[in-house]
Amino acid sequence: MDNGQLYAMKVLKKATLKVRDRLRTKMERDILAQISHPFIVRLHYAFQTEGKLYLILDFLQGGDLFSRLAKEVMFTEEDVTFYMAELILALEHLHSIGIVYRDLKPENILLDSAGHISLTDFGLSKESLDDSQMTYSFCGTIEYMAPEVVSRRGHSVAADWWSLGVLMFEMLTGNLPFQGKNRQDTMNLILRAKLAMPAYLSLGAQSLLRALFKRNPSNRLGGGPDGTNALKGHKFFIGIDWKRLLARKMQPPFRPHFSSSLDVTHYFDQEFTKKTPMDSPAIPPSAAAHELFRGFSFVAPTIFEEDLINFHDENGINSAFPSELELQLLSDRPVDNIYTARSTFAKKHAPFNFCGGYGPIGVKGDCEHTEEHLTDKSSYSNTPTPVRVASPLCPVNTSALAQRRQQHRKSSEMFSSNE
Repeated sequence: MDNGQLYAMKVLKKATLKVRDRLRTKMERDILAQISHPFIVRLHYAFQTEGKLYLILDFLQGGDLFSRLAKEVMFTEEDVTFYMAELILALEHLHSIGIVYRDLKPENILLDSAGHISLTDFGLSKESLDDSQMTYSFCGTIEYMAPEVVSRRGHSVAADWWSLGVLMFEMLTGNLPFQGKNRQDTMNLILRAKLAMPAYLSLGAQSLLRALFKRNPSNRLGGGPDGTNALKGHKFFIGIDWKRLLARKMQPPFRPHFSSSLDVTHYFDQEFTKKTPMDSPAIPPSAAAHELFRGFSFVAPTIFEEDLINFHDENGINSAFPSELELQLLSDRPVDNIYTARSTFAKKHAPFNFCGGYGPIGVKGDCEHTEEHLTDKSSYSNTPTPVRVASPLCPVNTSALAQRRQQHRKSSEMFSSNE
């Protein structure tokens, strides 16, 4: 908790992680470090101790979509339209930066305090894919896998749109579209079964489901040359204003109720919320595991404080982030999407490393340690010189930063009074 703000902390013991899980954890950290989007969970810090890895993420107070669906059995088409639209924007952003999500299911969709969705858990995601590339991993949750994933003939971003269709069907009917007696039976159904549409679904819903359940990825809605524009233009989304939705200005169909901003009792199992949080001892990892997580530590650019202060000082503009003018700080070329711009900036400047690789919070400042001690050179390739970031293990002089903040506040007050 930081100034009354709750965060979620994911803790993993290095020594007990299998090789596959180590790679997935590193992948998740790397992906989250470059993403900033209103419908994707945000990574604030990543750090490590000798035996454990820590990810500090948004705490989504409304719980997961799976729990809500379990209580209500099925949603109205209006509810499904809204959730589908926010998911499309989240997946569109991931695909635009070469990431295939590959694990779309209700358990990985969280609700914030306002009722908006937030996509989480990127351990199975695949990055650095362009439109022509394929990946051949067999991964995900069987019932949500696309046919090309099941058959292992290679898949790309279109696999996520099939999974979106499975989720849509589940939200509308309370059942999975392809579920057999066992794993093999389920895979056979995904590859060959003809899906019967419930008569109570609207024609628009049936049309969208059929378009998402095309077994040929290139014929699947969203997987063709028009990409997500084809999805957004479908009649099922006729009531969605996509710009207002991206700006979080559309009202969610369900708003969680809480007694306070720190209330965690309503949408989480009491089996967990009644427990007293405690840390447990960890076995030291192998040398190979330790080497894999060099450069794991990270601090989110929150948000590019010094750049923004300098920008305001130079331009005399008291504008709250994000604003159109501040986009110029984030990208070398004009962009029309603040979230793309943030990701561009993050790719250039993340990860920030801590002294020794330990400690949850770091600040820019003066440190007595050497540059070699402060930064992990192995994690920087084709990036600008890393900023010097100190951890609680380093003596830090923050007076310069404090003075800049105070000067910025004064200049802002003067500007406001002159308006």
